[in-house]
Amino acid sequence: MRHTRTLFTGSIIAAAVALALPLAAFAQDMKPAGFVTTLQGTATVRRVSTEQPAPQILPLKFKDPVRVQDMIQTGDQSLARILLGGAAVVTVREHSSLTITETGGTSTIDITSGAVALALPLAAFAQDMKPAGFVTTLQGTATVRRVSTEQPAPQILPLKFKDPVRVQDMIQTGDQSLARILLGGAAVVTVREHSSLTITETGGTSTIDITSGRVALAVAKEKMKPGERIDVKTPNAVAGVRGTVLITEVTQVAGQPKTDLTLLTGLVDVFLRDQSGRLVGSPFTLNALQTLGVSGFTPPTGPRNITRLEAQTIANSYKARLHQPPSGANQHISDRQVEQASNVAAATGGASGDSLNSFTPRPSGPRVSGRPLAARGAALEERRGSAGALRTLVGVGGHLGAPHVTNTAR
Repeated sequence: MRHTRTLFTGSIIAAAVALALPLAAFAQDMKPAGFVTTLQGTATVRRVSTEQPAPQILPLKFKDPVRVQDMIQTGDQSLARILLGGAAVVTVREHSSLTITETGGTSTIDITSGAVALALPLAAFAQDMKPAGFVTTLQGTATVRRVSTEQPAPQILPLKFKDPVRVQDMIQTGDQSLARILLGGAAVVTVREHSSLTITETGGTSTIDITSGRVALAVAKEKMKPGERIDVKTPNAVAGVRGTVLITEVTQVAGQPKTDLTLLTGLVDVFLRDQSGRLVGSPFTLNALQTLGVSGFTPPTGPRNITRLEAQTIANSYKARLHQPPSGANQHISDRQVEQASNVAAATGGASGDSLNSFTPRPSGPRVSGRPLAARGAALEERRGSAGALRTLVGVGGHLGAPHVTNTAR
């Protein structure tokens, strides 16, 4: 009888152990290694668990738990950030693949491809708090959509004058509105009504990702450090900018993105993007006073020239009509841009030696440097008007860069 009881007791213990093992495995499967705190673009998770032995490929979403043994894969032009147990932040760039495992007190991030950054929460917090720029002008209304480690859920906040604009912030302007942002002391971004953009940074490259609306970018090349670059990205094009004034308009036509790029000064290369976001084909070179339209994902025929009057009209649409303030922080940017615009205008006008500020008609004769005085004066007035419009575009003077509209044709 005692022997039978022992066998019976042993059977109970064996059954309990057999039951406990799947429960432990189930608990391990359900244990989150971390949570998704940021997601831009697309990502998937390949999950194998005791309740679902066959591998599942699931879309990764904001706030999703990331379990032990999950394989994370990011798509094109994507970024995912995972908070691991409150002790570390993993930032996963595009086309990356990794698996997070745990053994005892050791967590392992197994990276099979791509680019992954590991940081302490304090460092990630500092990155979240890092301002990409500051609001120097605001007319009408604008909002900022902000996601950060201290506030994982997206916040929609009103944008105000002097507000910092952080990396990864999405700016949206309302009806009859205009916002101007000073980026790192080297560039001014002017955002017109009904526009949406996000500013990101990777290494020495700042990217202005425009999904809709009209945006003007004025860059002071001499204020940028070696290797620094600003890219303007739209759904179907990318332009690399250094020391230029570039106007970008993004609309939707028959369900397809349409990008119109207009260059007032400088020179840029424009790359086309396919529907997956990859760069395709050879770049188009855009020179000063040229425009390029990209409809859908069909390569355009090429840039076309615009007149100075057209350039002036475009620049005037980005003018902020404010009272004259004291001189401000971005005076050096606008002055340099006007100087560059004047040089371009002089070159395209075919008269070397013309200067916006130095030309004075000589009263001693009807001709100056081989050209009729009347024709020469008319050409100069046209250039002066164009440069004056460019000055209003970049925003002269003002406390924290609020614009001071100055008439340069005196």
